Amino acid sequence: MMRPATGYWKMAALVMLALLAVVPRVILLGERPAMHDEAQDAWYSYAFARDGHYTHNPILHGPSLILAAGLVFRWAGDSMTAARAVVAVISIIGLWVGLQLWPRRYRYWLAPLLLSSPMLLYFSRFYRNDMVFSALVLIGLVGIVRSLEGRSPAARAAWGTLAPVPLLALLALKMNAPFIYAAGLTWVLAWLIMRLFWRRPALWLRPRRMVRPISSRPARPAARRDRRETGRRKEQLRQPGRPLPAALPSPIPGRAMRATLAGWALGSVIGMAYVLFIYGVTTPDYTFSPLANIARTIEYWAGQHQAQRITGALHYHLPILLTYELPILLLLAAGLVVDAAGRPARTLVYLGSILAWIALWMIWGAIELRGPLARVVDFLHMEPSRSMLVLGLWIVPLLAWSVLALKEHRLLGSWLAWWAASSLFQYSVAGEKVPWLGLHIALPLILTLGWVWAPWLRRAGPSGRQLAVAALAVATLIALRNDYYLVGPRAADPAERLVYNHTSVEYDALCRDYLLSWQRRADEVPLAARRVALSGETGWPGVWYFRHCGYDLPAQPPDAAEGWDLITGIASEMEALCAQVDPARWRCTPLSMRDHWWAPWPEQHPWLAWWRYYWWRIPWTEPGGFYITAVEPLGP
Repeated sequence: MMRPATGYWKMAALVMLALLAVVPRVILLGERPAMHDEAQDAWYSYAFARDGHYTHNPILHGPSLILAAGLVFRWAGDSMTAARAVVAVISIIGLWVGLQLWPRRYRYWLAPLLLSSPMLLYFSRFYRNDMVFSALVLIGLVGIVRSLEGRSPAARAAWGTLAPVPLLALLALKMNAPFIYAAGLTWVLAWLIMRLFWRRPALWLRPRRMVRPISSRPARPAARRDRRETGRRKEQLRQPGRPLPAALPSPIPGRAMRATLAGWALGSVIGMAYVLFIYGVTTPDYTFSPLANIARTIEYWAGQHQAQRITGALHYHLPILLTYELPILLLLAAGLVVDAAGRPARTLVYLGSILAWIALWMIWGAIELRGPLARVVDFLHMEPSRSMLVLGLWIVPLLAWSVLALKEHRLLGSWLAWWAASSLFQYSVAGEKVPWLGLHIALPLILTLGWVWAPWLRRAGPSGRQLAVAALAVATLIALRNDYYLVGPRAADPAERLVYNHTSVEYDALCRDYLLSWQRRADEVPLAARRVALSGETGWPGVWYFRHCGYDLPAQPPDAAEGWDLITGIASEMEALCAQVDPARWRCTPLSMRDHWWAPWPEQHPWLAWWRYYWWRIPWTEPGGFYITAVEPLGP
């Protein structure tokens, strides 16, 4: 029975974790300016709430989040706070469920690393579908694990029904879904190869079985040993976080497996029905079928990948990970070193895989690829560059650990490491280099960390556990320091590496000030009667800000300022208008509407420049401004 003092401490720890998960994700949600993509998605949610229908646009990925936020707008009003709250709530649920993917004993030890992660926090407060996507993946994975280890056939069937629904719903949310499916299929293929070939003597690298010393105690009666073995297996089956049935020497009972498979089948039907329904109600016209709508979206994003929509170096995401997830990367690297230390066979596996990758990279650079292999490399935008070499030195050890964990029947840990390695590769070669894709790399890396360190924590004594707690505390404090910069208006500072193509604070202030002034005088001039010209590329996020006004989107600035309450346009195109307006009646205000991204890695003194940025936030290149001019009337 739990002692009262212990119960109070556990309750206090859970409350602190809950606060760590909730508070940073819900405070000051509306203070940060609306970024271009946020404004675009939120405007379509507003249009759905206003008109009752939404026509799917492939460039916005799947329609699910837009429809969900539109429903919230009908209830809570259309605001960026409400839109971001949808993402924040789903992310809190997803992360809390995702804690179940760690071994039970260390789940809440490691929880602060997941809940305080700066990259996860930033996009939990961002109206994009990436964090919702990640939350659905976590929920689906937990459903799979629970369906494999359920205590009864009914529980297995229930969890099995839940598992495929969020994983298939990814197709109606974001076109990253094929990345997850590809990683899963390749991991299953690796598992099948292990099952078929690993135990054959020809594989001399196979780790030897550990031989237990013979006990000096007399053997227990066979019946007692059998009862004890059965009890131990039942206890293992109750341990969540690890699909142990596949690790047991005896097969899973047929009734339980049939219940699991039946649940998966039913869940798959429900998930596909949801996807078809979402794409069916958002077809461009009623002659389109849901399947054609899905195919149209996949075709669009496949084309964007081939065309390299937003280019960048292959190592684009590594500086972002080093900036915001440095403690995670250091702890993960240390865990892999500890895993290899003192065990020659495992050390040989790691070193052999790394040397094999370096040799492959050198051969790749020395020959010219032809045929199907060359077409695959071109499609993936791969090249034998230094970026590719560095990526491989991160990916290969994760894959090696995954294979070794697979041999030890730590299936969930093996999958998480495989997912991390696959994500690092997939998003590095993707035809779009943007910070939010780094979120899909950081999440599996954090989850893998718990499994890499679990064996050492299990063997460590009190001093080792105290050292681990201290390391986790330091990592959490560093993460919280980064979190401080990512909450509120400070999160729009383009000095932050996660800020990309962002609406500037001064443009946001201009829009808010005018809207507040017009709302105060709405009895004189209704807000809908206000005329705003958002010429050229200033349409977004201006359309979101002035959605309740009478706005126009001319390709060029108007010829005259009369009749307009506000005109914005690219600075060079607004010069003629500013030259002809009366300075006594009109004011031309120079602004920066967006700040674009900067060099992925410093060229001069790279590590010193990176450290100055990491600790003091001193950028090594100046962000390039997107300069505009606002023509404002003076007086009422």
